[in-house]
Amino acid sequence: MRSWLEQLHCDTQTVLREIQEIIENYIDFQRGRHVQGHELKDTQGVCEIFFQYLSDVDDQFNQLHINRMTTLMCTLDNFPEYVINTWWTDVLRFMQELLKSTLIFEEQPPTIIRKDKKFHAKVRWLIGSKIETFANIDQLTGIATILNNEMVKNVKQGVCSEQSVSKIQNGMAKFEINQNGEVSAKLRECKIMLINRNGSKDSDKKIHEKFAVLFRTRIVWNNTAIDIPLLSLPLCLATHVHQDENLHAMLMWDYAFAAKDRLAFEVPDTVQWFQLAEILSRMWNNSIGSHLTDAHLKYLYAATLDADLLAPAPEAAQGYPGRSSGTPGRLCSYPRAHKAPPDAQSRAHLSVRG
Repeated sequence: MRSWLEQLHCDTQTVLREIQEIIENYIDFQRGRHVQGHELKDTQGVCEIFFQYLSDVDDQFNQLHINRMTTLMCTLDNFPEYVINTWWTDVLRFMQELLKSTLIFEEQPPTIIRKDKKFHAKVRWLIGSKIETFANIDQLTGIATILNNEMVKNVKQGVCSEQSVSKIQNGMAKFEINQNGEVSAKLRECKIMLINRNGSKDSDKKIHEKFAVLFRTRIVWNNTAIDIPLLSLPLCLATHVHQDENLHAMLMWDYAFAAKDRLAFEVPDTVQWFQLAEILSRMWNNSIGSHLTDAHLKYLYAATLDADLLAPAPEAAQGYPGRSSGTPGRLCSYPRAHKAPPDAQSRAHLSVRG
């Protein structure tokens, strides 16, 4: 049977994981995935309350230590002293995790950045005004750079490095706090500088390379300097407008199907057809206010999987082959999904009639 302290430890850890899950859902919402998001105002309120709770527990442990009451408390409650020390260490670890996970991109950088175009982004710290309890917000700054696949992987593995493929003009931002207690840093009028792409001689591979904006800040908490790296969603660097269509398709596949626990920009080679159909229908709805019809999806299924347009496979008879029948359905790869329909007939199939 758990002691009350062990139960409190378990409950606190559960709350932290739930907060992190809410933040992950917000990032999935930014990806365009169909998830139930929370208002950032409400999320910040929960984060502030929880951070204050952890701060209070830390203060109580500190008072126990100063007054040499730890041994007496353990004796009265009948548990070993190491339990107190472990719990105190974990409280500090939970606070540090909360500091890192509550720094988010409220406004992500654009999915495609061109050298000749300025872009904007906004970073927000969801513990809000609680930062003022241990730091001067006016002195907090962060700097943004562009990273490639390997650099992103290193950041996620905890490797501290100043490497980047490009610095960002106007990439330094100061944190500010507004009247609502929201702490944020705005990247304004930013431009990428020289792009150092990978060593591949294949120009197509270079164009289709994915990157991320890294926003790095440092804060002193509990007498310790903590580096906090924040990665944006994947993006592409383009030199010409005509590249945008292919790059949007590549990023759509990434945003829709990438696993949460991936190291860098890994994506599945294939997905079930009904998964792709749901994504395409949702994107269509976001653009024009209505979902793709069964006729649209039948045509796309046939065009994508090289089926006979006049006599599609039986599983294509429904809008989402495989899901409605309970069978796995056919797999679709990115190269198949990315290729253009064979002729202008696609425009007729996907036209919206008033």
